[in-house]
Amino acid sequence: METRPASLIDTAGLGYTYLGPVAGNKHQVDADAGRLFRGAWNVSAAYMYRTPIVGPEPLVYEGTASNPGALLANPRGPDDPFWVQWDNREAHIASLTLVYDPTPDTWTFRYQKNVLEEWNMSPEEDAPWVAALQYRLTHYPTNTDRLYYFDEERQVIYDPIFRQGALATSYPFSSATGWVRWNRDRWKLTADLSGGQALAANAIAYTSATNFYKPSTTFVHGGVSVQNGPVKVFGRYGQDVWGPEDYHLQQGWAYHKVYQAGLSCTFLNDFLAGFRYAGTRMTNEFIGSDAGAFNEYRFFLTYHFGTTLSLGKPYELRGRKAEAPAPMTSVAPQPAPPVPKPVEPDSKAFSTVSTPEGLKLTLTSQVLFETNQYRLKATAQQALDQVIKLLQAYPDSDLRVSGHTDSVGSVAFNQKLSERRAQSVTDYLARGGLGRARIAVVGRGEGRPAGDNATEEGRALNRRVEIDILK
Repeated sequence: METRPASLIDTAGLGYTYLGPVAGNKHQVDADAGRLFRGAWNVSAAYMYRTPIVGPEPLVYEGTASNPGALLANPRGPDDPFWVQWDNREAHIASLTLVYDPTPDTWTFRYQKNVLEEWNMSPEEDAPWVAALQYRLTHYPTNTDRLYYFDEERQVIYDPIFRQGALATSYPFSSATGWVRWNRDRWKLTADLSGGQALAANAIAYTSATNFYKPSTTFVHGGVSVQNGPVKVFGRYGQDVWGPEDYHLQQGWAYHKVYQAGLSCTFLNDFLAGFRYAGTRMTNEFIGSDAGAFNEYRFFLTYHFGTTLSLGKPYELRGRKAEAPAPMTSVAPQPAPPVPKPVEPDSKAFSTVSTPEGLKLTLTSQVLFETNQYRLKATAQQALDQVIKLLQAYPDSDLRVSGHTDSVGSVAFNQKLSERRAQSVTDYLARGGLGRARIAVVGRGEGRPAGDNATEEGRALNRRVEIDILK
């Protein structure tokens, strides 16, 4: 039986995290919902609210602002219990993400959903075009406690006791990111563009004692990379962005223009070698004259390795010696398990029939999918591998993959489900060596039943995927 759990969304999630005052000092609630439409477009919304269990300490003086006097209370430091910093400060973070991925069986993201960063994009994505667009709002209603940072000489600097940490934002900060990738054989072309408002990471940027630092910037930056197998080249440009070094973000050093370019090559699987250039131009009024513009050239060689450590310990179970031998029991030999019958191409995995257009192959949804799902089951591989072997005998024929459903559920839901199932089968065929350009993908919904929808047997016949080998 195919039904839809909701009329507006396909997926929804709700999570809660509790870390005690010593373990992490926070409550966090995460909620998200998504909708897939036209088989390739996914729109999702997410919201996160976080608050510390024990909030930050305020900075309190005995006197007035003009004559503060003695210090009565000050924010905690990194070595104090119940410390409030970026990971547990009170925050409202909301995002709206649109992803175009015509091959939903290969996930666009590698580790975390809807994080539009280069490290998070799946290298296994095989769609010719993939794109994503995200709008994000961030609001911090309260301060942090005192923080620490690394200066330009890589020395750790702790905030003094009279500093309040990173201050609250008076309104939500907004930013937007666009990302697109083109794949063809060994070539990958990736481009991204971002803009909006960004916060500095450390408390020193929130002080007015010097014009070196500023707490936020309104920026735009983007880049392009081209990869052919193990070789990759890239170029990036940013305006009013934090500088390219880590401490620039920490201290709030924004440059008017930043240029970056590089070349890298992976060899022997685990080695990465390359060259990287970073340069700044037209530093803005927040940067002192000793910072100025600079050009930096780096050559690097990186080796990635891992090791496996087994912490298991062998144990031997010993029992007491029996006072008398246990009586022997005669056990009849068990019959050998039946040998699975090999599945031949003309088995029940799929059926074939000649049509005026050519040859039609039909696979039932029970073989391919779980109820209401469009991702292929593990057991679908055997049937589809047989289909691929058969289709390879028709290298010059165009193919059409059609998804069908029964009449249970709304017409709109059944239409979209049929499109997604047809696309999932097409993706598998393409990964098996069949050219994607020769495959047409069609969702028929419930419009072309093969059986009577009034009976369970008829509905089972209607839930199917058809592959037409066209003349």
